[in-house]
Amino acid sequence: MTTRALRRRGRADDHSQTGKIDPYDHDLLIFAIKWLPYGGAPNDEILPTFGLRYDQYLDRVREVVDRNHRDIHPDIVGRLLQMCGQRPRQRGSSPSH
Repeated sequence: MTTRALRRRGRADDHSQTGKIDPYDHDLLIFAIKWLPYGGAPNDEILPTFGLRYDQYLDRVREVVDRNHRDIHPDIVGRLLQMCGQRPRQRGSSPSH
């Protein structure tokens, strides 16, 4: 497995012990925050960017937010967690806003 794949599975270096977020998780958060105004990212953006299915992406966002919530504005934490509670969109569907 590649380092990126290991990070995705949460088995690479644990940056949370050093107070720094893993670069992959940082990119994931920035991506998720970017898509918040549109109700979340569609699968056709998630899969090629992170190699994750929509449900895996939501699980990973939840994990990252849980581990790093002290470093994220509370309003953004709430919006990200709300997004994670939404039902997955069909593959390739665009945001409906």
